[in-house]
Amino acid sequence: MAQGIIMGIDGNSITAKNVSATTAITAGDLVWCPTNNDVFQTTANVSSYAWDDVKVKTNKSATAYKTTIGVALNDAGTSATNTSRVAVAFTGIFMHQVGGTGAAASNIEAGSAVQAVEAANNALQLDGNATTEPDVCIGRALTGASASPEYILWKLNI
Repeated sequence: MAQGIIMGIDGNSITAKNVSATTAITAGDLVWCPTNNDVFQTTANVSSYAWDDVKVKTNKSATAYKTTIGVALNDAGTSATNTSRVAVAFTGIFMHQVGGTGAAASNIEAGSAVQAVEAANNALQLDGNATTEPDVCIGRALTGASASPEYILWKLNI
């Protein structure tokens, strides 16, 4: 059997399940991956894939910035409802609020690397972790902001 199976050629988005029992997802929310262990076991074929195999939550956690995977394209209910399906973009141009504190929220210049805020909210901050956590960068600012809670236009690129 082949070691890789094409799940989507464009790679721009995927359908996932909101697995939070308490927090709905709103279109535009940054979303992250909690654990997704052993979904396919040892069998890798297209027939074993279902839309709810990829599990996400809205970035309302102080550690969510570490595994942010994209931006929600639609509203999704909690996992307790039958409306928990959400489309997640991996690339695109979006507008989000700046929400970090201190140096992370001040003076984001166009071209700066950005990451999800390291707090329980859905905003962006300057990627100040380039040396300690180089994998948390999720895009680049296309406009600047002098402080939180101003908005910036940014390019998501996961």
